[in-house]
Amino acid sequence: MERTYYEILGVPQTASTEVIKKRYRQLVLKYHPDVAKDKLGAKAAFLEASEAYKTLVNKNKRDIYDATLITQGFRANTSEATSRRGRPQAEQQRQRPSSVNTTAEVLRILAEAQTAYIEHRYALATDKCLQAQRLDPHSAKAHDLLGDVYKAQGRNQEAIAMYTIAAQLDPRSSLIRAKLNRLIDKTPYVVDQRDSMLRTGANIILAAIGIFLFGLLAIDPRRFPPVIGSWNWMLIMVLLTDGVVIGFILSMSDKVRLMDEEWTFMSGSGAAFPVGILLGFLSIVFFYVAAAGYVVVSLFEGSFSASVIKAFLATFALVCLTAIIYIPDRQSVMLFGGNVAFPGVLFGWMVGDVIRPRPW
Repeated sequence: MERTYYEILGVPQTASTEVIKKRYRQLVLKYHPDVAKDKLGAKAAFLEASEAYKTLVNKNKRDIYDATLITQGFRANTSEATSRRGRPQAEQQRQRPSSVNTTAEVLRILAEAQTAYIEHRYALATDKCLQAQRLDPHSAKAHDLLGDVYKAQGRNQEAIAMYTIAAQLDPRSSLIRAKLNRLIDKTPYVVDQRDSMLRTGANIILAAIGIFLFGLLAIDPRRFPPVIGSWNWMLIMVLLTDGVVIGFILSMSDKVRLMDEEWTFMSGSGAAFPVGILLGFLSIVFFYVAAAGYVVVSLFEGSFSASVIKAFLATFALVCLTAIIYIPDRQSVMLFGGNVAFPGVLFGWMVGDVIRPRPW
C-alpha cells in the first residue's frame, strides 16, 4: 500500500504545522544529497519528503489532501462492507443497531446545526457540524453545511476546504460542486508570505503610532490645555486612537473572530439582535455598564464570546495604562476612560474585519 504524506514525514495526522516543519528539517539533514552517503536512495527520499512537506505545510492543500484520505478510507470501508455481505445474518443484526443509532444521532445534530445556521448563530452551527463530523467523518452533509457556515462568516478558505471534502464524499451532488466552483471563482488568491508580511507590517506601524502617542502624553501631560474638566485633547486622542489600534491588531492577528458573528445574539423568535451596536453606544455613556450588560445578555443566552471578552479586557488594560501615565486625574481616567477607548476598539475591530487578508 502506498504510504501517506504523514507516514513519509513520520508525523501523526493531527500534527501541527510547526511539528511538520521541524520534522522536515530533520529529514533534510538526514537525506539531503549533499550529506547522505547513499546518494541515489537519499535523493529519492528527499524528493518524497519535499513533496509531502509542500502539501502538508499549506493549509488549503492539506485540507484537500485530508479529504482525499477520507474518501479513500470511505471506499475501503465500503469494499470491506461488501465483502462482509456473506456473513451470518445474526452477526449483521448485532452490528446494525449501533449504526442506525449513530445515523439517527448525526441527522438530529445536523438538523440543530441547520436551524442555528438559518438563525445566524454561526458559533453554535459550527460546533454542531464538527460534532456530526466526529460521529460520522464520511457525512457529506456535515461538511457541506459547515462550508455554508464558513462562507457566511467570510472564511472562504475554510469553506472551500469543506466543500471540497463534501464533493469527494458525494461526487454526484451537482449543488455542492456548484457552490465550490462559485466560491473559487470569486475568491482571489493571495500568497501566504505576502499575507503574513502585510499583517505584520500593518500591526507594527499602528503599534508604533500608539506607542508614540503614549510617549507624548507621558512626557508632560500638564502642558496640554484641558478641554473637558481635567482632560486634555492629547488624553482623548490617546484613548481613542490606541483603542482603534488595539482593535485593528486583534482583528488582523486573528485574535478575535468576525464581529458580525461575535456581536449578534438571536431572540426567541429567531430575529437577529444587534447587541454589539447597542453596547457600543452604551459604552460611550459608561463602559463598565456596557461590560456588565454584555455579561447579563450572555448569561441569558447561555453563551460567552472569547473574542468579546478579549476586547473588554484589552480596553481595560489600555485604560489602566493611561491612568498610570496621566498624573493630573487618574481616578476619572479609570472611571470614564473606557467610554472613549472601547468605541475605538470596536471601530478598529470592524476595520480589521473588512481589510484583513484572506488566505485565498
